[in-house]
Amino acid sequence: MAKCASCRKQFDAPFWKFATLCPECKSAHADLQVKLKGLTPVFIVTPCLVGLNVLVFCLMVATGASVMDPGMSDLIRWGASYGPLSLGPEPWRIVTAMFVHIGIIHLAFNMWCLWSLGALAERLMGNWNFLILYLLSGVGGSLVSLWLHPRLVSAGASGAIFGLAGSLIALLGMKKAQISSAAMQQALKSVVIFVIYNLAYGMKGGIDNAAHLGGLLSGAALGAFLPRRSSLADSAAGLSAPPLADSEAAMFSPFQFAGVGMCLVLFLGFKSVRNAHQAAGNSGETMQVELLRLKDADRASLQDAAKQVEGGNPDDAAIDRLKTVSAHAPSSSLAHVILAEAYSQRKQYDQAIGEFRKAIAIQPGYAPAHAELGLDLIRDRDYDQAIQEERAALRLEPKNGDAHNNLGVALERKGDVKGALAEYGAACEIDPKDEIFAGNLKRLEQQTAK
Repeated sequence: MAKCASCRKQFDAPFWKFATLCPECKSAHADLQVKLKGLTPVFIVTPCLVGLNVLVFCLMVATGASVMDPGMSDLIRWGASYGPLSLGPEPWRIVTAMFVHIGIIHLAFNMWCLWSLGALAERLMGNWNFLILYLLSGVGGSLVSLWLHPRLVSAGASGAIFGLAGSLIALLGMKKAQISSAAMQQALKSVVIFVIYNLAYGMKGGIDNAAHLGGLLSGAALGAFLPRRSSLADSAAGLSAPPLADSEAAMFSPFQFAGVGMCLVLFLGFKSVRNAHQAAGNSGETMQVELLRLKDADRASLQDAAKQVEGGNPDDAAIDRLKTVSAHAPSSSLAHVILAEAYSQRKQYDQAIGEFRKAIAIQPGYAPAHAELGLDLIRDRDYDQAIQEERAALRLEPKNGDAHNNLGVALERKGDVKGALAEYGAACEIDPKDEIFAGNLKRLEQQTAK
């Protein structure tokens, strides 16, 4: 006797045959497939999505990414989501992140889930609505992830896949699917178990459950507006049109209105999340992005050299490591900035000025580089250029205390005592506890009082 995987009853089966469904369930399953094919004759979107995800991963590996554990630089380069970029100059990452995966196991599991859910969802919804729902759910998952974890590098199709699960729960729970009641109950039970298990598993850590929840809620909201569809078995072959209600062929379906509404909600949500995380665009985050773009070996070399610079004692080996990183990553300003700081600590001001200028040419909006360049120009007695650099830093970051103080030093050296006092005062307002700022202001006030 064998046990049916669907209804759990026992049935006769030869011992050499691997039977999972009883004859009645097998017949019902065949009837279901015929019905689904009648609803959507062409099953094409799910295979295309799976193929696109696999293609992106293959290209990642072909360009040097690890098969099992791609580095942060590989994920960032191929479009993963990261707050300072996704909420800043590269919002397209909210979409591309759903096609990037963190290793072959991550890819294989997500594609298995996508194929399993897509085989039912695409047939029930229609090709175009399935694609729209998939993409909007993925964006919804990315936004919730950015809202809760703006400093997390996030990638994967799981947010969009949970959107499919949410839409199926809404569609089947509201009994809008054109399949038998028993088939609806069985499918609904399977999808609910899938959601509960994966959300519970995601609570173990290392998994972005925020994206799962965002995709699930987005998909459920859209799925609730999918109308009951008529069979397309008698229509011409090709991609099925958006599902219309049986009662009339309206110019716009409720789902289409819901899709437009969801786009508006996601747009407003993006603006709200971006406003909530304004710090994602500051100078520290800019350098963090630069660090993540580096290859793992270069990142390690840079961090080792940076520790020496922070300790105030960079040696020749640290200088050589920084030069090597600059050669490997010519488009990164971070190595030039740290190398310039190392030269400055060694009082090699000409070299420091040259490296700061290279960094600014790559990243003109990095205020600390302008401020530090101005300081080295002061040490090199080029006060006019120093004033220009400090003012450039303050245009980028008006609350930069170092830039105000450095500008005060340059103005004092030029003989502008009134301007120097104003800049020292501004620096002290920003950071009243800084002894250098307070000392410069007190010293100049005492000198002018005599």
